[in-house]
Amino acid sequence: MSQNRSAGRTSRPSHKRGKKSATHDGLVISSHGRRLKLRDVKGKTRRCAVRSDVPPLVCGDRVRWLPAETGRLGVVESLIPRDTLLARPSPSGVLRPVAANLDLILVVIAPQPQPSLKEIDSYLANAEYLGISPGLVVNKAELLDETERAALEARYAHYAAIGYPLIFCSAYSGDNLNALQQALAGHCSILVGQSGVGKSSLTMRLLPEVKTAVGALSDYHGLGRHTTSSGSLYPLHEAEGGFLIDSPGVRDFGLWHVPQRELARQFIEFRPHIINCRFRDCSHLTEPDCAVQAAVEEGLISRERMENYAALWKESEN
Repeated sequence: MSQNRSAGRTSRPSHKRGKKSATHDGLVISSHGRRLKLRDVKGKTRRCAVRSDVPPLVCGDRVRWLPAETGRLGVVESLIPRDTLLARPSPSGVLRPVAANLDLILVVIAPQPQPSLKEIDSYLANAEYLGISPGLVVNKAELLDETERAALEARYAHYAAIGYPLIFCSAYSGDNLNALQQALAGHCSILVGQSGVGKSSLTMRLLPEVKTAVGALSDYHGLGRHTTSSGSLYPLHEAEGGFLIDSPGVRDFGLWHVPQRELARQFIEFRPHIINCRFRDCSHLTEPDCAVQAAVEEGLISRERMENYAALWKESEN
């Protein structure tokens, strides 16, 4: 199998193919084409080349690799099957991997820019479809006085009621970051959300040693722009462990994966009622004897969530 010969002598992978060597497990920290950094089982960073028959790798991937002589690259031999995969569409519509083996997605919102509940529901539905547990983080909480915070808590109360964690915190003041740290502990996580909500600022607060670039802000409380250039995985320094992935590839994370007929099941409070609909292929929009619509009328399902579901259903037709 051929290797890339364009690199200098010291950067070429080197090991004897005729000798059977035991592979080691590793966790991809960052990937750049056929070169990557991985974390070995002892927590040490290793630089490796990737064999040509291994599919494209992303941060969070688990791999098996062979070490090499000192000063040379190790070699990634194979990809361990992924538990979950977050991907985004290319300009041509082909889904490209962004991050692997996530088990927690936290949707970051803020008082400014004002969040769209439809956009929040889009994030949550996609996370559910991917099999990744989601939650909500309200950043820039220092902008809220007691009355405004109470109003915002009431606005998001239906999310907490159906089981989605809701954390108020501030990257600016550090307020309640311990609650966010506890939510992340023991998980492989990613922060998603629209530009300007402070994802990179939260990452720097959680991991002060990480020099994550943050878009220039005319004022901290204004709109920002995400300038992180490539996805990376960082270990969290908590007793419970865990990892945080920071990637620009999720700026417009939305309903990329969810088939229209699967959308209703990704609204988790719909699930107990779907089985009672008159029609098995009920869209829950116009059909008679729809148990989901009946649950909305009875106050068991948020009317706003139902409206957002209907809007996302129509958008998924395009």
